[in-house]
Amino acid sequence: MNGFSMHAQRVTGGIKIEGNGFYGWRVKIGLLVVSTDLVCEPAFNKTVPPGVSIHTARMTFREATPEALLRMTSHIEKAAKDVGSAKVDLIVFGCTSGSFLKGNKSWNEEITRRIEDAAKTPAITTTTAVVEALKKLGIKRVAVVTPYIDAINMNGRKYLENVGFKVLNILGMQLTNPQRYQSVRPLEVYKFARTVDTSEADGMFISCTAFRALEIAELLEKDIGKPVVTSNSASIWYALRKVGIDDGIEGYGQLLRI
Repeated sequence: MNGFSMHAQRVTGGIKIEGNGFYGWRVKIGLLVVSTDLVCEPAFNKTVPPGVSIHTARMTFREATPEALLRMTSHIEKAAKDVGSAKVDLIVFGCTSGSFLKGNKSWNEEITRRIEDAAKTPAITTTTAVVEALKKLGIKRVAVVTPYIDAINMNGRKYLENVGFKVLNILGMQLTNPQRYQSVRPLEVYKFARTVDTSEADGMFISCTAFRALEIAELLEKDIGKPVVTSNSASIWYALRKVGIDDGIEGYGQLLRI
């Protein structure tokens, strides 16, 4: 880190400028998202602490099926090179279903490696972040909520169980058009999640960075009495911790406070 106080400001022409006058004076995070995702980038931007900037590249994605997800990953190298040219400190592959696509760690690790090789920059995936978040919160038995069709959910269940979690319930909204993911209102996500919860679960995971779950995570935790991890909360939390920023962030569930 460059040593600037997170509150350091100067005034130029009546405009307050953080740090030494440029965005990302603490750290710059690159973000790879699918082309239809209108949620992940705004979620990062409204949540990260002062001095952290977000820089995004997109990967073409048209249909929410395993086959289309695989085609989307062919755009990884170009997107990684593009955002890497901004000299970011870390790149986040912000697509949960794309990184658990084949249901095993080797595919997730391959995506990470491809990004790092193309951009010459450290990288993480949302799937890696979710696993680390569940472990951090002590969640071993999980209920999983998604917007996906069953074919994608099957891969998610397989991945989580392959890395040691017990998936007690997994249910998706069966949306095949990825542009519909962000049109599901937070209240609808909340109500749907309540139907998926089970008393035997230690916690809940709401998958998909294009799903507006971050906004209801805190309320849902209070109402079901257990921790809630979302794809965006996990990605934000793990990205910040990887670059050495441990600021607690209020209002989005307990994960971002620890």
